[in-house]
Amino acid sequence: YVPEYVLLEVTTLLKQKGYLDLAKNFITRVTNPNQSTFIPSDQYFTETQFAFLNAEKNNKLSFIDTALLVLSREYTIITFDKQLQKEIEKFN
Repeated sequence: YVPEYVLLEVTTLLKQKGYLDLAKNFITRVTNPNQSTFIPSDQYFTETQFAFLNAEKNNKLSFIDTALLVLSREYTIITFDKQLQKEIEKFN
């Protein structure tokens, strides 16, 4: 599954690196209604917003990482971000 915020980050990065065709292909494949892999942000925005606004001051997670943390309750999150992984392990 691909959350909307991840789609935004990956697509932006691909375009910035000069891979516009790959970025377009990625969007097309992820949002294909026959594959059901896209998770629109409206399904988890409110909970993400609440978690972000109520996080402790020493919390270093970005808004997108907070969204992934929220989604980790229902989905397996694969990340190379050690801080996010640590928070997911504490959260679940």
